[in-house]
Amino acid sequence: AGRPEQLAYLMYTSGSTGGPKGVMATHRNVVRLVQNTDHTRLDENQVFLLFAPVAFDASTLEIWGPLLNGGRLVIAPPGLASAEEIGRLVEQQGITSLWLSTALFHQMVQHPPAWFAQLKQVLTGGETISPQAVLRVLQGPAPSRLVNCYGPTENTTFSTFYPIPADYDASRPVPIGRPIANSTVYIVDAWLNPVPIGIAGELLTGGDGVARGYWNRPELTEERFVADPFDPRPGARLYRSGDRARFLPDGNIEFLGRLDRQVKIRGFRIELPEIEQAIAAQPNVAECAVIARAAG
Repeated sequence: AGRPEQLAYLMYTSGSTGGPKGVMATHRNVVRLVQNTDHTRLDENQVFLLFAPVAFDASTLEIWGPLLNGGRLVIAPPGLASAEEIGRLVEQQGITSLWLSTALFHQMVQHPPAWFAQLKQVLTGGETISPQAVLRVLQGPAPSRLVNCYGPTENTTFSTFYPIPADYDASRPVPIGRPIANSTVYIVDAWLNPVPIGIAGELLTGGDGVARGYWNRPELTEERFVADPFDPRPGARLYRSGDRARFLPDGNIEFLGRLDRQVKIRGFRIELPEIEQAIAAQPNVAECAVIARAAG
């Protein structure tokens, strides 16, 4: 019989210069995401679309969310790209639940499609979500439930979630919400001491979603996966995300960016120092600097 601690999959996070890290996720990690949870409605009435590539951690939710809860899974055909094509599939297959990367969500809701109103839930995440994009959805054809999700692959897809209310105030950033079930989140200073409400610090995630570590990277695993000083259970660990965040007075969390120079472009993690190192290795380059900026 299988055990919760056994490896379920090895998934590589997006790397920028050929050095991605393989994250070892266990069966316990996957079950924590899709069983007895609160971020997504998972039951026999839900029909999920498998739209994300299977090498992307969103597919963990799309596949096992319905299959472990009596729902139905619809596999998107190859080449499915436009909002119109997705809309036809939603109508033909009675899809109720859809996950969209933030970049695709932003693109799709420039003119929110009418079929959005047929969906019971739309989840999005991967980058900072635009308040204006959210407002366009809420004022137009809106799903029954719109959720902003946050989470690194190292904590098995989702760590926090924020169900966006119908009266959302678009003058403020969209929070990433609160920890999902069977998870913990701490915001700490450089010495791993919790910081007060409203003060920025590093976001650490804990609970049953914390992966085993990085494949064949013991030094990096030791650096990023640390003992959990707040959990009395033997072997409890936290993942140091490297993300800056702060608790808001209402208990939700606001994402503030990175502690290092990592950036995200269309959902992919890009390590700017890695690119600088590769460029500087060229014989005709003495010094270089790499920055990310918006096109246009």
